[in-house]
Amino acid sequence: MKIQLSMSLAIGATILLAASTSSQVPISPPCDYKWFEQSIDHFGTRNGTFQQRFSISTQYFKPGGPILYFVGEETTFLDCVNDTVLPSFAEQLGGIAVSLEHRYFGESLPFGSRSQEVNNLRLLTLENVMADGVRFAEWLRESVPGAEKSRVILASGSYGAFLATAMRQSHPSTFFAAISSAAPVRGFIRADNTSNGHNPDYTLQQFFAASFEATMNIRNAFASMHDEIRSGNASAVREALNLCTTPTANESVLATIDNIYDTAISVLLEFDYAHTRPGRINVTNSFGRIIDFSLKSHEPLGILKYGLGLYFTENPLPCVNWTDTATIFKGITPVIQRETFGYIGCTYHPNAVGTMGHARIFAQNAILSYLPSLEACKKKYNVTPAREDEIWSRFKISPAHLANSTRIIFSNAEHDPISGQAPQAMPLSDDVCRSRVLWTSGMAHREDLFKPEAGDKVEVEKTRRKEVEILKSWLALCAGD
Repeated sequence: MKIQLSMSLAIGATILLAASTSSQVPISPPCDYKWFEQSIDHFGTRNGTFQQRFSISTQYFKPGGPILYFVGEETTFLDCVNDTVLPSFAEQLGGIAVSLEHRYFGESLPFGSRSQEVNNLRLLTLENVMADGVRFAEWLRESVPGAEKSRVILASGSYGAFLATAMRQSHPSTFFAAISSAAPVRGFIRADNTSNGHNPDYTLQQFFAASFEATMNIRNAFASMHDEIRSGNASAVREALNLCTTPTANESVLATIDNIYDTAISVLLEFDYAHTRPGRINVTNSFGRIIDFSLKSHEPLGILKYGLGLYFTENPLPCVNWTDTATIFKGITPVIQRETFGYIGCTYHPNAVGTMGHARIFAQNAILSYLPSLEACKKKYNVTPAREDEIWSRFKISPAHLANSTRIIFSNAEHDPISGQAPQAMPLSDDVCRSRVLWTSGMAHREDLFKPEAGDKVEVEKTRRKEVEILKSWLALCAGD
C-alpha cells in the first residue's frame, strides 16, 4: 500500500526530531555588519522604511571595478561577505564584495518582532525582494567613490540562485551578470498539481553511480524496518533506531518514519563538503561516509540510524521524536529560517522538489504529493501558490527564456540533488555573452560559493577559476543591457 506524503515547502527536508535540537541552530559569526535604509514597500501600498543589514569589503576595489553582490539566502543570519568566495573574486577583478540580507530574514525585519504576522508578510514578494537589490545597487554606486559606473554581478546559491537568476532576467539594466549556483528554476507546482522536480531521480542516480550494492542495502534497510513493524516487532525497531515511542503498524506511520530517514540519507549527498559547515552538517565527506557504512554494515536498521546520526555528531539526539510535528523542520539545516521560507513556498517559490505521484528515493511505500502543502498554505496564510507557468513568465526564467539569456553562469554540482532542478545545458552559440552551464565533478551544494581555504576540492577550485575567467571575458567584451 502506498501512502501520499506531502512535500516540504522549504528544501524538501521534512524531518521530525526531538525538541532538544535547538542548540544546533548556528549563531551569526563575527562580522562588521552595516545597515541600509530600505523601503518597506517599493510599490506604494505601504509607507515607511526598515533597516536592512549588509556586509561590505572595498579592500581590492579599483575605480570602475565591478560590484560583486552576494544575494542573501533563506537563512537565520546573513553570510558575512568575507565568508564567501566574493572577496577572492574581487581581488582578481578589482571589485567591491558585498552581501545584502534578505528582507524578513535574520535581523532585516520590516516590522520588527511582528514581521511574521500574516498581514505583515504580504509585503514579502519577489518583486519587493528584487527591488531591494535594485535600490541597494543604486545606493552603492552613489555612496562608494569610483563606483558610479561599476557593473553589478550577482552571486548566490540554491533559493538565492533562483533570486539571482530572476533579478538578472527581470532587471538586466541594473544587474550585469550573475553566478547562480544550484539554481532551482524548475520543479514548481503546476496548474494540475503535478511537477517536474527531479531531485529524487537525480539523487538516486548519484547513489547508484557511487555504489549499486550500497544503494540496494539502503533500500533493504527500509524494507526491513517495514517488515519488523508489520510482523509485531516494532519495539525492536524503536530500540534499533532510538525512537522516542514505539511505532504502530499503520501505513501513515510508516510513511512518516520513511520520510525522516529517506530525507536524512538523501541530503547527505547534498552536504558532501570537504569541510564542516555549521548550520548544514558537522562532518566532512558525508556522502562517502554513508556509502562506506552501507557497504560494511551487517545490521540494516543500523544504516538508517547512522545516516540520521551524521547530522548530530556534536549534539546527539536523546531519541528521535517521530510524532512531534511541531519540530518538523528542526535538525537538518538549522540555518534555514523555516517559518519565513514556508511563506515564500506558499507564494512565489512553490518548490515541489520531486515528481508528484512518484515514490521516494529509498522508501518505496510512500508517494509524493503536494496537495497537503496546498491545503496548509490556504489554512495558514489564506494564499494559493503561484504556478509554474506564471512564475516562469513573470520573472522570465522559463527554459525558453534561459536558453536565450545572457551573462548567467549556472553552476551545477555532481553531488547535489538540486542539480535535478537547475538548467542542464545551454545551446551552443558563437556569442561569448550567452549564459553558460558549468558542471563540477564531486562538488556539493553551492560549494563553489564558500570562502576558499586549504583542503578545498581540486575540482571546486577549478570551477572558481573558470567563473572568474568567464566574468573577465564578459566585462571586457559584453556591453550592458
